[in-house]
Amino acid sequence: MRLLSVVLTLCISLSCFAFPRIDVVLDLDELLFFLMPDLLEEDSTHVNTVLPEPTGEVSYRVADGAAAFIRSLEFLPGDVRVSFHSTGLASRNLSILAKLMVDSLRQLNALELAERVLSRQHVGLTALRYHAEAHEGGLDPAIFPEAEKGNAKKDLSMIEGLDLSYAILLDDYNRSALSHQRFNLFWLPEPFGAEFWEKWSATKKLVYLESADHIILSHLRAGDKAGAMDVARKYFYFRNRLAFARGLLQQIFEKAKQSGATVPSVIEEMLWTKRGDQYYLNRGLWDDYSIYRLGRSLIRRADPQFQLYKIEVEGLSYPACSQEMTDPV
Repeated sequence: MRLLSVVLTLCISLSCFAFPRIDVVLDLDELLFFLMPDLLEEDSTHVNTVLPEPTGEVSYRVADGAAAFIRSLEFLPGDVRVSFHSTGLASRNLSILAKLMVDSLRQLNALELAERVLSRQHVGLTALRYHAEAHEGGLDPAIFPEAEKGNAKKDLSMIEGLDLSYAILLDDYNRSALSHQRFNLFWLPEPFGAEFWEKWSATKKLVYLESADHIILSHLRAGDKAGAMDVARKYFYFRNRLAFARGLLQQIFEKAKQSGATVPSVIEEMLWTKRGDQYYLNRGLWDDYSIYRLGRSLIRRADPQFQLYKIEVEGLSYPACSQEMTDPV
C-alpha cells in the first residue's frame, strides 16, 4: 500500500493524467475549402465536384496547409479521432474529402481518415430535435453578445462514442453550437466584415486566391497606413487560420491533460472573456505570434515544406517579425 501511495503521488506530481479518446470535429466551408466563382482545373490547391442542377461542376480552393493540418492532429496528446461536420450535401462533402490527400506516402485521403462525416441531413435532424430549445438551441445572445441566430446546429453527440468532455468542434460560425455544447466550440471567426467584401471583391474567394496586396496598396497610396496595417493584420490571420488553430488546439488539450480539467472548461477559460454575465471572444489570442509558430512547427511534422503566409507590400511587412514568423527555423 505504501508503494502504491508513492506511485500515485508521483503520477499526480508528473501530471500523468491520461485522456480518454479525443474527438476533433472539423467544419468544411470557409475553413478547409472555399467555393470559387469559376470552374478551375484540379491541382494541388483545388478540387472539383458536381452539385445538383442547375449548378453543375464547381471548384473549391483548399485552405493553406489543410491536408497537413488534418494529418498533424495525430500529434495531439492522446488517442485522436477526426470527424467532419458540414451543412453541405452529403455527396459534395464525401467527394471533396476523398480528393484531399492527407498522406501521399500511404495514399490516405481525408475521407478514409474520418471517423464520421456529418452533413446537411444530420443538421436537419438536430434542428428538429432541439426546436423547443430557446434560440433554437444556439448560443443565447444575452450571454454571448457576439452570437448569431440560426438553426443550423451541429450536435456532436451524433458521433458514436464521443465524450463531450474531450471533444472540440472547429467552425467559422458561432451559431453552429448547441447551447449545452457552447464550450466545445473553437470559433475561428471571419476577420473581415461584409462591408469589406462588398467594397473590395465580388467574393472573398477571389481575395483569398489572389492575395490582399492590391487592397493594402490602395490604402498606402491614399496615405492610410493605419488602414493598410489593419487589412494586413486581418489577412495574415485569414490565410494562417489553420496554423493558429493547430497551435491553440495543442495548448488547449495539453492544458486539460496537465490539469485534469475538461476540454470545454479550458476553452471557456482560454477563448472567452467574461464581463459580468456576458462572454466575449478573447480576440487578443489572434495577435499572439507564438501560437502561429507552434502551429507551424506541428504542421511541419506532417509537411516539412509548410510555411506561414506573410505580407510584404511596398515596404510594409506584416508581421514586423516576419522573418522570425515565416522563415525556416
